[in-house]
Amino acid sequence: MDSQKIKKLQSYLVRLQEGEDLVSVRREFEKDFASVSTEEIMEAEQALLQAGNLSENMGRICDLHSGLLHGKMETIGEQFPEGHPLQLFLKENEAIESHLDKLSAVMNGPFSAADILSALEGLLPIKAHYDKKDEVLLPILGRKGMPGPSRVMWNVDGEIRKSLQDLINKLKKEDPHTEKSNDDALHQALSGLLNRMREMIFKETEILVPMVQKLVDQNEWPLIAGDFPRFGWSYITDVPIWNAQSLPKSRLNQGLKDNGKTIFLPSGKLTVTQLEGILRTLPFELTFVDAADTNQYFSESTPLFPRPLTALGHSVYDCHPPKVIPMVKGVIEKLRSGEKDSLGFETIKKGKKARVRYLAVRDREGAYLGTLEVVEELS
Repeated sequence: MDSQKIKKLQSYLVRLQEGEDLVSVRREFEKDFASVSTEEIMEAEQALLQAGNLSENMGRICDLHSGLLHGKMETIGEQFPEGHPLQLFLKENEAIESHLDKLSAVMNGPFSAADILSALEGLLPIKAHYDKKDEVLLPILGRKGMPGPSRVMWNVDGEIRKSLQDLINKLKKEDPHTEKSNDDALHQALSGLLNRMREMIFKETEILVPMVQKLVDQNEWPLIAGDFPRFGWSYITDVPIWNAQSLPKSRLNQGLKDNGKTIFLPSGKLTVTQLEGILRTLPFELTFVDAADTNQYFSESTPLFPRPLTALGHSVYDCHPPKVIPMVKGVIEKLRSGEKDSLGFETIKKGKKARVRYLAVRDREGAYLGTLEVVEELS
């Protein structure tokens, strides 16, 4: 990769970071760059993040980067097989774009609070799309040596979700018949949301998908294909089955290892098959993170807090958005040190009340073995 080109690209990104006008920077950028590859933009962003130059307001910088690169990304010619995870991911983006067009059309005419609320609620299924990206694709990108750009994108996803939900909550408090066409503040907020969501579609299509395609090994795709349905789908139905028979099957389809062997415990004994059946039957979602902060076990079914099997064997911090990682580290450290034996909270997840508890797991001498997360539906 041309190091001088990367440095030149970084210089333009830094100028945007420092507040220069996008239009003027882009004008100069277009003279220097006929096109930019996925690898080049990722390498430039990664280097700036490592140097600490993109640590503040990463969401705004992500938007500026997209604005700079429009029309300059090298064309992606790859076509994915029907049902391939990336084919489905891009298909969701087409549907999201269609719903953004509907919102834009409502904004261009006279509309009431109810009209715009309906269009915004039509965007709520994007959550499943962002979940698959944030929980499955971005952690893989980070583990392949590109943690910086994936961290930026995950933060922006969180900001988009919050902006959408805040607008919905605000409009629900108003009289649905109230004329809102002349509400400048609302127009500004809606335009900002539209632009950010369209910029995210651009970055996913032109940067994220090609980079994931390049970095993911062939034998990982069946695992990713097995994880995607755990998070649901955005708009698409009748999801086609990807013909990946020649590739390794996902872990869930491999059957039990050591089937029939007996585990002797202080209070009894169980075969591996019995233990698996018990764990699958418990009315809880379980996650076990070992003393090295590595994901070692998830419940097979995790409808409230979906867990990607691709995360097994990797750091627990890969499974969380960057903004909450300090909190997760704090919880684990309290349990590890013995300051606490358990911590918990109640929340609403997918419309259901749930209790989440974090329990320190110790051996009989008190040595820390790991953290057990227990999610219990209370409704």
